[in-house]
Amino acid sequence: MSILVWRTSRLFRLSLLTGAAVAACPSHAQTLAALDPVVVTAARTPQRLSQAVADVRVIDRAAIERLGIGGLADLLRREAGLEMSRNGGPGASTSVYLRGADSRHTVVLLDGVRIDSQATGGASWSGIALTDIERVEIVSGPASALYGSDAIGGVVQLFTRQGSAGVQGEALLAAGNLGQRRVEASVGGRDGGLHGRLGLLHERATGFNASTDPSGFAWSPDRDGWQRRSATLRAGATVAEGHTLDATVSAARTRTQFDGWDANADDRDVQRQTAVQLGWQSAWSSALRTEVQAGESRDRYAIPNFSYQADTRVRQSGIVAFWTPQRGQQWQAVLERRDDRLRDAGLSGAGAERQLDSLGLGWSLTDPTHTVQLNARRDRDSQHGTVHTGLLGASVTLAPGWRLAGSAGTGFRSPTVYQLASPYGVRSLRPERSRNAELALRWQDGDIRASLTAYRQTVRDLIGFGAAGPCASAFGCYENVAGATLQGLSLRADGRWGSSLGWRASADWSDPTNAVTGKRLARRAERHGRLSLDWQPAPGWSVGAHALLSSARFDDAANTRRLGGYVQLDLDARWQFHRDWALEAQLGNATQQAQALARGYAVTPRSLLVGLRSRW
Repeated sequence: MSILVWRTSRLFRLSLLTGAAVAACPSHAQTLAALDPVVVTAARTPQRLSQAVADVRVIDRAAIERLGIGGLADLLRREAGLEMSRNGGPGASTSVYLRGADSRHTVVLLDGVRIDSQATGGASWSGIALTDIERVEIVSGPASALYGSDAIGGVVQLFTRQGSAGVQGEALLAAGNLGQRRVEASVGGRDGGLHGRLGLLHERATGFNASTDPSGFAWSPDRDGWQRRSATLRAGATVAEGHTLDATVSAARTRTQFDGWDANADDRDVQRQTAVQLGWQSAWSSALRTEVQAGESRDRYAIPNFSYQADTRVRQSGIVAFWTPQRGQQWQAVLERRDDRLRDAGLSGAGAERQLDSLGLGWSLTDPTHTVQLNARRDRDSQHGTVHTGLLGASVTLAPGWRLAGSAGTGFRSPTVYQLASPYGVRSLRPERSRNAELALRWQDGDIRASLTAYRQTVRDLIGFGAAGPCASAFGCYENVAGATLQGLSLRADGRWGSSLGWRASADWSDPTNAVTGKRLARRAERHGRLSLDWQPAPGWSVGAHALLSSARFDDAANTRRLGGYVQLDLDARWQFHRDWALEAQLGNATQQAQALARGYAVTPRSLLVGLRSRW
């Protein structure tokens, strides 16, 4: 902890020097909306980013379009505090670590619908498509007091695009090396109180050899390709003054080749994800409004060669009421129901389902100089009982441009249906629980922003695989065997130099360790950083560069197998040669950096994707 305090002091002095240097540069005009967007995930209600207590980031549509090859996990790893591991190409098994927390400890929402797998635990990141996603909001730190189970590390919410006035269309045709082909198309519009938008995607690649170890069981010297198809439909209507209906239907199918035990077999897995939601937003008066939502998501994973299939269904419904007795003060009440079901050959039918009933209360006070947020929640799980969580946070303006924010909160994750009802399951498993405290210093001058965040989180009753005995399997059983300590510092800054150059930079120092053994958690780096530049050298032209740096990690919990550090550089360019037409190019892993995100598996080599985009 003394090392953490020393680093905090040194980085605080560094942030002051950096802020002074940046402040000396002239400011450039930008709209308030671009500098201070409205976010909803941090408090489940709209608020200005600058006034949020939580550590929140927003990824906009332009950044999504600049990604090129990859999916949601590749997009997220460009943000501070997020790391990724993957067993091969973009469609392979993927984990995302938010502030060092396990992949299953981050809630993923699509227009409010929870995406989850009760077989593996957490979202299946490789199957989530970015078709017609308008923006992504990331909240770091426990948020179970707002979202219930799973939100130990944080929340990632995807918002789909809506139709705007008139009728608009968009199309992209792109191709590249590794056998890449991509077709995107969308059409949408708004007329009076009606709006709708449909987005379609088809992409495929012959890929590359995902294995790197000829002596490993999964070695096969062939190409492992992937294919993804997805569709997203969003529609809504204003049925009366202050009352709107909104619906989203999303479906994605990802097929990925991998190297299995038989070098001559065409091993592949198939991931199908669907999400449906229907929402009703009502403003009953200037002081009272409600949001009612019902939704369902499905995660179906199959390996045809092995005759394996797991099917998760998550149904949820709820109502949130907001009462604003006076300007800047708001009360919030949440009533929710969630039903999880898992179909897997190894499960007993009686134990394949569970229900969670939740009640949450919140209060917030916001004005230009300070914000106070208080949330409490009660979740009752049909399998293991009741869990209470809470969140208390505040931010205050210290001086013009300077703001101090701090919070303390608790989180939990219920055992998955598989951990409870499979042959390895134990019904007496306790939920994984966490406690977190953090402090952030934020600074803004014109269009330049910087922040320094220190956090410390403890997680207890982590579920792992232990000895045989309390379950039906003779090979071992799930049990609450471990704990973890997640602590670190995150330094971020972004802004513009002149009218043509935008930049973002971050540096993270993290210490995620096993609280029992003292070993570093697998595949988490001690230091990682990012630098992104977006340059507009001439009207109609834009060029981007995104560098990702990571120190060494360990591939195993015992810290015996080392994964080396790396630097990855991605480039992109765009030429708007006509009002409705643009040429785009993305070059991933431009320097062909040798790296490993998981031992024995290759990362995507240098990849070039060139496309023609049309908007009308």
